[in-house]
Amino acid sequence: MYRVGTDWYMHAIGEGAHGKQASENVDELQDFLRRTGLAGGRVADGNSGPPGMPTRPPQKKPDLVVSVPAGVKPGQKMQMQTPDGYTMQVAVPASARPGQQLQVAQPVVYTQ
Repeated sequence: MYRVGTDWYMHAIGEGAHGKQASENVDELQDFLRRTGLAGGRVADGNSGPPGMPTRPPQKKPDLVVSVPAGVKPGQKMQMQTPDGYTMQVAVPASARPGQQLQVAQPVVYTQ
């Protein structure tokens, strides 16, 4: 975890280690931080944090409008493309019918 101004961010590490206790994994963690460049540094606004990570909170993205395709029933999930090129899954509301337009909130930050 690291802080930028008053906001906190987290970078999860998805790499295995062989120790049974945290103290046995310190060397592997330090090696990972050196290899990935997450060992810190200064970001553009002078706050410390991993390189390439945001220096200010992400801004809310505008809602999207999507039409319910034919053959999709209420409760099913449908996929949609965002203007940024991401694919989202949206649960079709119980009252929705094919052709109906839905307003969908975009997440502030996309994950893979």
